[in-house]
Amino acid sequence: MNRMTRDPRWYSDWMIGDGPTERTAQRRREIASELQESLKSGHFDFQTLEEMIQVLDHDGYCREILQAHAHAEGASQLAHVAALKAPWTGQLVSQLADCMFQTIYDSSYYERELQSRALLSALALQRALSVQSYVPEYYQSLRSSIEGRFQDLQWQQSWDGPLSVAKFRKFQCSYLLCASAEYARSFNQAQPVTAAALLRVIDIVFLGGAVALTATTGGGLGTLNSALTTLDRTLRPLWENPDERFQGLFSLQKLTRITISLNVYAKASMNYTASSGAPDVKSHANYSYTQEVARWLLGRISIIFDVYPDFERRISPPKAYREYFLAFISRGLSFDSYFYLYGLLDCATQLTKVLGQDQIPKQFKARMRQIIKNSKDDSFRWKAIEFLLSNAETRDAEATGLADHGAFPVPQLGRELGVIYDCLSEEEGSHQIPRRSSLPLSPPDSLRSPSRLEDHLCPNDWIEPRIPPFEATSKAGLSRVPLKRGPMFHPSQYVSAGLSPDCRSVYFLRERSVRVYSLRNFPAVNESDILFKWKMTCDSVCEEAALSNGLLAVFTKRTLLVFSIPHQSVIGMESLEYDKERYRWDPNCITIHEANDRAWICVGGRVNYNGNFNGSIKIFQVDMTLGRSTLVPYAAQLDKGERDSLVGDFLKMLEFSPDGQRLVCVTNNNRILSWFLSNNARPRQDPFQISKAFAKETKARGITSAVLFHSPSKKPYVLCTTSPSSERSKFEGEWPFLSPVGGSPAIVPPSLEHSLCHLKRPSAVLAGAATVQGDLIALLEEDGTLKLFSLAASSTGGLCSEREPTILDHRLSKQKRVSPTSLRFRTGASDSRTELFAVDTNGHIIKKIFDNELNSTARLANAHVNMN
Repeated sequence: MNRMTRDPRWYSDWMIGDGPTERTAQRRREIASELQESLKSGHFDFQTLEEMIQVLDHDGYCREILQAHAHAEGASQLAHVAALKAPWTGQLVSQLADCMFQTIYDSSYYERELQSRALLSALALQRALSVQSYVPEYYQSLRSSIEGRFQDLQWQQSWDGPLSVAKFRKFQCSYLLCASAEYARSFNQAQPVTAAALLRVIDIVFLGGAVALTATTGGGLGTLNSALTTLDRTLRPLWENPDERFQGLFSLQKLTRITISLNVYAKASMNYTASSGAPDVKSHANYSYTQEVARWLLGRISIIFDVYPDFERRISPPKAYREYFLAFISRGLSFDSYFYLYGLLDCATQLTKVLGQDQIPKQFKARMRQIIKNSKDDSFRWKAIEFLLSNAETRDAEATGLADHGAFPVPQLGRELGVIYDCLSEEEGSHQIPRRSSLPLSPPDSLRSPSRLEDHLCPNDWIEPRIPPFEATSKAGLSRVPLKRGPMFHPSQYVSAGLSPDCRSVYFLRERSVRVYSLRNFPAVNESDILFKWKMTCDSVCEEAALSNGLLAVFTKRTLLVFSIPHQSVIGMESLEYDKERYRWDPNCITIHEANDRAWICVGGRVNYNGNFNGSIKIFQVDMTLGRSTLVPYAAQLDKGERDSLVGDFLKMLEFSPDGQRLVCVTNNNRILSWFLSNNARPRQDPFQISKAFAKETKARGITSAVLFHSPSKKPYVLCTTSPSSERSKFEGEWPFLSPVGGSPAIVPPSLEHSLCHLKRPSAVLAGAATVQGDLIALLEEDGTLKLFSLAASSTGGLCSEREPTILDHRLSKQKRVSPTSLRFRTGASDSRTELFAVDTNGHIIKKIFDNELNSTARLANAHVNMN
C-alpha cells in the first residue's frame, strides 16, 4: 500500500512530525484512533483501510528499526518513534477479524480484501510489540471470527463461471484469511502449527529491521548488500526445508511490508524536505534503497520458484466441495502448498508497486509469462497477469502485448486482462464506472418500479423513548446588519444569506461580491464585525455560497472558488464548466462540511447530454493539514454508479448531515436522496430514497429543503419542507414531514412518516432546522414567519409533533427561496444552551435563546432519571 491518497503533508505529520518526540507519537495515535472509529461506525471506504494499513505497517517498521538500532554499535539517533500500544492493537485485531460488511455492493469486494490485509498487518504489529500469546478466550474468539468470515466467503456465489471482479477478489480474500489464521496460531503455545520456528522468525524479523535500519540511516549500498547477504543466509534454510517453508512465506510477507512502508516513508520525507527547503539527498537515497531491497526480494522469490519447477502445472487450490465441507463442519482453514505459492506471487505483486517496470528482473517477467501460458489453475495465471499489469505507466502496453501474443493458448485471456485491469485501476482510485446513459429520456428505475427496493424499514426498529415536551416562548431578538446596496437608482440585490454551523458568522452574497460578518457582538452587528469580503473582478456572476466555520465556498456558472476566512485569502478554484466527459455542466446548489484536517464541498447541478439533462454531484476536498489549506479535485462523483439515481432528474438543494456521515439532496422530481458516506466522503451504497407526488402548479415548488438530524436515541431522520399546491387547502395534503433515513435503499412504511399538520394554513415552508438533541425543530415560512415544533415519539414508530407550534414574535423579510443554512440551531459546548438563528438577504437576523426554558440536555437527562 504505497499509494499516497492524501496530501503528502498529512503523511509527513504522523511519520516525521517533530522528530522522535511524544508529539509525533501522539499524532500517530490520534490518526489511528480516528481511522479505527470510522471502521467501527461503518463510516469508511477503501481509502480508510489503505491508510490504516499504512499506519500499522509504519509503526511496525519504526518499532523494528528501533530494536535493530538498540543493538547497532555507533548508530546515530533516528528520527523514528513507535506509538501504538498492544492493548489498542489487540482491540483492532478483534475488530478486523469480524465481518464488517452486512451487505454486498460494488466496492465491498476490494474493501473486504483490504480488511484482510489490514488484519495481517495488525497481527504482525502485535508480534512486533512482543505479544507472545493470547488468553484462551481471546484466541478462540479470534480464530472463530476468521473462520466465520472464511465460511461466509465459501457460501457466496460467483465462484464458478468466467473471471469477474468479485471472483478475483474472493480468491485474494481466501488466501489472506488463511494466512491470517495461520499467523494467529503462532500466538498460542498450546496448538501452534509452526511454533518450533518461532524463535527463528523473531531473528528474521530482527534482521529485517536491520535491513530497514541500514536503508534509513543511509549506510551505503555496500552496507545494505552486506545486510541482505546476512538475511539471505538466515532465510535460505526456511525456503529449502518443506517443513518450514510457511515461516519463509511469513518472513517474506513481513519484509514486503517493511519495504513498502519504507517506500512511503521515503516519499513523505522527500516532500517534507522539499517543503522545508532542506537538502533531500538522504530521502532520495532511502527511496533508492527500497527499490534495491524490492529487487533483492524478487530475486529470492525467483529462487524459490526454481525449487518448485512448473508448479503451475502440478498444483491446484483445494477443491471447492472440500472447502464447502470444511466450512460446513467448521473444521478450520487449510493452508497448503497452493496458498504458499499463491502467497509468494502476492508478495511479488506488492513489490512491483515499489519498482518501475524497467527495474523488474527480465527473468522474473519471463517466468510470469510462462505461468500465464502453462498454468493449470486459473488463479496462478490471474496473479501473473496482475504482476505484469501492476505498473500504471506500462499497463496498456503490457495488456496489448499479452492479448496479441499468439503464444498464450488461453481463450478467455482477453476477458481476464480486462477484469484485472479494472481491479488495478480501482486500487489506484482511477477506475470510473461509466454513467448509465441508455435511459436518457426515462425516469430512473426507482421511479418506475419501487418494488425493486427489497428492504423495508421495520417500525419496531424505530420505536423511540419518551421525549419530554419542549415548552418554548415566542420571545426572540432581532437585529439588522447595515448592508451596502450601491447607488440609490441602481441598488444591488443580495441573492443569498446563510450561517456557519457554529452560528458565529454569517455571509451575504451579491452577484459580484460577498461579505462575512461575525455575530460575536449580536445584536450590534456593523462594519467593524466584517471578517472577510471579496469582490468579483471578472464578468462572472455569483450563484450561491456555503459557509463552514473557517471556509467560504462560492460558485459561478463556470468556477468554484474557496476562501479561508481566518487568513482572508483564496485557497483555490476549480472549473465547473464541463464534466469529465466534456459535456456541459451547470451548477445550481452547494454545501460544505469541515472536519479536523479536511473539508468537503459538494456542488450539485445538471449535465447536458446533447439535450438530455441528468443530475450530477461533484465533490471537492480541501486539505488543511499542518495549518495550510489546499483545494484539490476529488474522485468521488455521485452520478457514476451502476444504478445512477440522478438520470432524468436534477438537483434543487444539497446538504450534509451535521456529522458529515450523510449527504441529502432534493431533486426536481420531488425525491429525497440520502447517501451514507465514508470518512472520505465517498458513497457507501446506493442512496436511500423517498419519492413524493405533488400537483404541478405555477407557484407550487414541491419539496423545498431536506435536513438530516438524529433523534435523542441517535437514529437518523430527515425533516422535509414543502411549497404546496392547492391540494393542501382542498385535501389537507403536501405537508412538511418527518421520516426515518435508512443507510441503503429501503421503503418507508406509512406508519413511520409523520406530517406536520399543525401548520394550519397552506403557506410555503422554505427551510427547516433541528436541534442536535433531536427534540425540537424550526420552520421558516415564505412570509418570514418562524415556527417551533416540539417533537415526540410516535406510538407507531418514528418522530412526530403532537402540539401546536410556537410562533416567534419577530419575522424575517418575505422571500421566494432561501439557502438551507439560513436557519440553524446552535448548542453551546460549555453550557449546553440552545439557540436558534435565522437570517434573510435584507440583513435581518433573528436570535432565539432558550435560556428561560429548561435546556434540551437537562430535560432529556431528567426524563431518563424519571423513567428509571
